[in-house]
Amino acid sequence: MVRQPTWQRVILLFVLGYEGIGCLSGGGLLVAAPDGRLMNMPVGMLHGFFPDFLIPGLILIGMGILNLAAFVVVWRRTRYDWLLAGLALGGLTVWSMVEIAVLGQVHWLHAMWGIPVLVGGVMALPLIPSSVGAATEEKAFIRRHPALTYYLLVFAISFGGGLVVMAPSGLPATSTQAASLFPIAFLVLYLGPVVSGPLMTGLVSGRAGLRELLARLVRWRVGARWYAVALLTMPLLMTAIYLPLSRISPAFLPQIVATGGGSPLLSGFGAATSDKIVIVLVGLVAGLLFGFLEELGWTGFAIPQLKRGHGVLAVGLIVGFLWAAWHVPITFWASGDAAGALSLDLFLPPFVFYALDLPAYRVLMVWVYDRTESLLLATLMHASLIASTLVILPPVATGMDLVTYWLVLGAALWIMAVIATTGGRPVSRKPLQEVQPSAQPGQKRVA
Repeated sequence: MVRQPTWQRVILLFVLGYEGIGCLSGGGLLVAAPDGRLMNMPVGMLHGFFPDFLIPGLILIGMGILNLAAFVVVWRRTRYDWLLAGLALGGLTVWSMVEIAVLGQVHWLHAMWGIPVLVGGVMALPLIPSSVGAATEEKAFIRRHPALTYYLLVFAISFGGGLVVMAPSGLPATSTQAASLFPIAFLVLYLGPVVSGPLMTGLVSGRAGLRELLARLVRWRVGARWYAVALLTMPLLMTAIYLPLSRISPAFLPQIVATGGGSPLLSGFGAATSDKIVIVLVGLVAGLLFGFLEELGWTGFAIPQLKRGHGVLAVGLIVGFLWAAWHVPITFWASGDAAGALSLDLFLPPFVFYALDLPAYRVLMVWVYDRTESLLLATLMHASLIASTLVILPPVATGMDLVTYWLVLGAALWIMAVIATTGGRPVSRKPLQEVQPSAQPGQKRVA
């Protein structure tokens, strides 16, 4: 069993105790005086995000209790010290991001409390392999159910953090509230796969697994035809669809062609533009960034684990429908009208896209990954999806016209998915690498 060095454990204990006491103290003062007078903090600094400091105070108290509980289990060296320490420090990280977004600035208190969290996170890393290695595979739930654990963690982080942002404005929010808070909610949503993918890789396979994850991320020698499939499938398919449909109605033309303007995503981030070159560049950058962040989890961890006992189609369906479900809550929240009532014209089109198009596209992504085992290529294929559907080529259509567009696109994607997965060589059953110890001289390594 690899033990955490004593000096690292002492620093981690100090951070957990420091943060726990600080959160309990600050949260208690805010709950005692929700107007902020005990901490000399005016309610106006919340910019209407919270009516007063009561909810932030309760959240801080919860964080304080969690950090002190983590202090106890790390002190006692229990089997799940890594889990509680990770939840405590991860929760503070998420809450700090929410605070910065609400205040619209970085306060000196964020450095005072945030820097120790980063230090504590580094000190907690050695707990991951030592704790997992100390438990047998039969007793370690995470090792026996890695994919299930991953998705529980993703949804807990994304939806838990999302509720902190979205709940105060109501579900759904008014159109004005959604427009102002959408960038924050969107970024919090991405914490789920970003945090869970590398974390679960480390828990299941240790440092060697993380090295293997990096190797798949930079695996670029896969053949030009796979780059063509990854980069051109969605833009060519959307072009092939809007050309005939636009003869029926100009509503099916891409916004960049019909109006020369940007997509709703750009305006949601306060970056609407009529410069077509800028739109394309923004689409490419957004696609690469958010594709990379998501695929650290979906293809970085979940797909290799599910490939242990499932074929391409099954893996694509499992990951695809969970991927779709991951998008729904924020879309529901952002689909309110001016009065905060659910607008089907806003909610139904993206819901159809998620339920029909995303699973089919994910099947194609799994098919490409099965042939290449390149996380880089999966990121590029995801980037092409984001750039095409959300920024560069979204149609002018709204409401039922947009539903029709996504239905046609979905049917085409499913045809391609079925053709791709019903021919060729069988799916690889290679799981995410579980690295074995290096063999001693004169010994053979077990494959």
